[in-house]
Amino acid sequence: TDKSTDKSTDKSTDKSTDKSTDGSGLERSIEGLVSKAGEGVGRSDNDRQFFFLNGRPIEQPQIAKAVNEVWRQYEMKHKPAVIINVKLPPGHFDVNVTPDKREVVMTGEQPLIAKLKETLHGLWAASRYTFPVNTAQQMSLDSFASAPASSSS
Repeated sequence: TDKSTDKSTDKSTDKSTDKSTDGSGLERSIEGLVSKAGEGVGRSDNDRQFFFLNGRPIEQPQIAKAVNEVWRQYEMKHKPAVIINVKLPPGHFDVNVTPDKREVVMTGEQPLIAKLKETLHGLWAASRYTFPVNTAQQMSLDSFASAPASSSS
């Protein structure tokens, strides 16, 4: 259950911080930067997606899948650039799954992913109602309006 939520947005990228406490009163949060959704934004591959757990680089396919699933509802051709840091209290994760410690097991992963999806929908929903304007047509109309009027005598 979420006790508090704090979100902030940056102009060049969407920056969000979600904080919540679980039943134990220990704080769990997701912080990060994601690219804005829109036509021509994003990458053809997921080579710019970075995930961290308490500052440690991790490979977490469930989080990557969640981010890409939400993104596909707003941009079908590309994948977002993402930097996400999940902060969990000690004892809520195990990094001793593989020798390189990049794969982790987290307790309460599904509610965390659900909250991440909800937050991403909130960040990217505004792009659904925007449409690109053809600037070439706009320029031709502007130049027509600024042309001197010819008078016939």
